[in-house]
Amino acid sequence: MAYHHLIREYGQAYTHGRDNPGVPIYLEPATVENAETGNPRSNVGAVYDVIIEDLEFASANLDQERREKWEINSNVANGLLARVYLYTEAYQKAADAANEARQGFVFNPSQYQSGFQDINDTEWMWGAPQSNDQTLFFGSFASFWDGSRYSRIYVNPSFVENFTDNDVRNTFSL
Repeated sequence: MAYHHLIREYGQAYTHGRDNPGVPIYLEPATVENAETGNPRSNVGAVYDVIIEDLEFASANLDQERREKWEINSNVANGLLARVYLYTEAYQKAADAANEARQGFVFNPSQYQSGFQDINDTEWMWGAPQSNDQTLFFGSFASFWDGSRYSRIYVNPSFVENFTDNDVRNTFSL
């Protein structure tokens, strides 16, 4: 996940060319000998090869069991893998990984109006619980957009046009 964020921030899109400069790959800890020079930038394709290999390994070797929702299990690994596959335009693989990710989760539109604030909702696949004595500053993905929560989310109108009139997503303010 971290490499996916890094390569998206500091490299060109995968679809613009696998040979474009990416980010350094570290598969072993840095040492005193290489601390000042660091590893060279790898190309975008090599970085994605590492990302996909790691996520495919996690998907195949983790099970669905876990104690808490903040722990990564096979569902979470498949969800992350689906996201990476989408970015690399491997659409069928993305669909397959997304289908694997959602196994065991119950979609419950009656919970949508609560604003996705409860980690115990049946659709939450992965999350970090927050108690009342903890700040939400950088505690949720929405905190990275702005202080007014979801007011800066822009949705492609062509996507919204695909919603049916009774689709619960029409109840959100965009």
